[in-house]
Amino acid sequence: MDATASRPSPPVAPPDSAASWRALAGSGVLAMFGVSALYGSTFGLFLLPLQQSLGWSRGEIAFALTLATLFTPLVAPLTGWVVDKVPLRPLILVGVVLQSLNFAAFSMMEGSVWVYYGLCLALMVTAAGASLLTLAKLVQGWFDRSLGRALGLLFACGGVGGILHPLWTQAVITQFGWRQAFMVMAGLSLLMCGVALLTVPLAATAAEPLAVATISGLARLPPATLNRLRTGLPHAFLVRAGGQVDLVDVYSTDAQIGRLGLCVLRDDRGFFPRCDAVLLMRQSLPEAAQRALAQLQGLSTRPR
Repeated sequence: MDATASRPSPPVAPPDSAASWRALAGSGVLAMFGVSALYGSTFGLFLLPLQQSLGWSRGEIAFALTLATLFTPLVAPLTGWVVDKVPLRPLILVGVVLQSLNFAAFSMMEGSVWVYYGLCLALMVTAAGASLLTLAKLVQGWFDRSLGRALGLLFACGGVGGILHPLWTQAVITQFGWRQAFMVMAGLSLLMCGVALLTVPLAATAAEPLAVATISGLARLPPATLNRLRTGLPHAFLVRAGGQVDLVDVYSTDAQIGRLGLCVLRDDRGFFPRCDAVLLMRQSLPEAAQRALAQLQGLSTRPR
């Protein structure tokens, strides 16, 4: 009989817990110092300095926005695909490092405007790792009833960054120059986003046990908890068990269940069809064999 099995008491944190809000705080800082907030709100402040320093026209510099607009329909679906396939924490970490290096590269630009265009397009790719789309997916995994409020706060943090960054960027450009402003962006991106990422829990570490014994108990779990359960195919659990799978279909008679420490959930909803073993024999079977089979009839009722 097919049954749903789960490791006893896997450490899955409840949604809307203290760990959830800590994850939101870290995600909010990441949004505040992401590319959209850092450079999206300060782009116009670099127009005149770049024009005076490198001899580019205002139209040539502003054309980077047109390229970004044309490039967005290509990058956004790719970002979504990557977010679904790659673990979020490593993805965000790599994105933070790459976007910081990208900002540093802006400070080294010389005469060719095509280098500027290339760096702007590269920034759209490197920004994907710590983009609002990625952060929203991260926050979604930690909240259930308060998901709307959490996402609202996340996007608000990006807006706060968009208000604050032009203030210091203008001051740095005026006092030290546009190259130094890009380097400060790189440093802030790496430092603040790195610190924020450390506040995001690795997983559901502040967890309560997943204490369910039936299919109905599993169905009553909040969606945010269910979304974090790692599932496996019926036979894949034999290979991937040992911390890699939380929930899987198995045959309740499988001898591997005890060895792997799995807990078979009781099917109180009758979800899985019964698959009882039956004995079939030919009428021509010798009487001695028939008597032996008759003795086996009672085995099915013995406690296991």
